[in-house]
Amino acid sequence: MDEDTKALVFATATAEMKLLSECDYFIGTSLATMSRFALTAMIGRLGYMPPYSMLDKPVFCAGGVFCSAGKGCGCFNDDA
Repeated sequence: MDEDTKALVFATATAEMKLLSECDYFIGTSLATMSRFALTAMIGRLGYMPPYSMLDKPVFCAGGVFCSAGKGCGCFNDDA
């Protein structure tokens, strides 16, 4: 990948993050890194957890460590 392409990818990702962080409601997928970054940026901007909907798994579901849905949520740590 040449330097111009790398710069374009970075600029596009930065613009997308800025736009997404200014939203008041978020719909995305918890497995996508950009979705997690966008939701985290929204939390930082608003100072609270905004309304959101994840289309795949509970937000921040990393083996149940941060999963607010608890046992039976369908995350990786249901057997614990």
